[in-house]
Amino acid sequence: MFPSRKLNEKLFYGWIVVISTLLIGTVLYGISGSYGFFFKSIAVEFDLTRATTSAIASANRILAGVISLGAGYA
Repeated sequence: MFPSRKLNEKLFYGWIVVISTLLIGTVLYGISGSYGFFFKSIAVEFDLTRATTSAIASANRILAGVISLGAGYA
């Protein structure tokens, strides 16, 4: 990175945290974004109506938003 930095120095731990957070966030965003693709399969598997399946997904998003307030504070 810097010309004066020795190649045998250890990698800064903060970069490992940044890369790990980026990878985990990308995977979780992809999983939550794929809900629409699996919507019919989920409704059929659990024998739910479209309204019930959508209500469960909406409750999940609302609950995640409420819990994130406390998690962010912590």
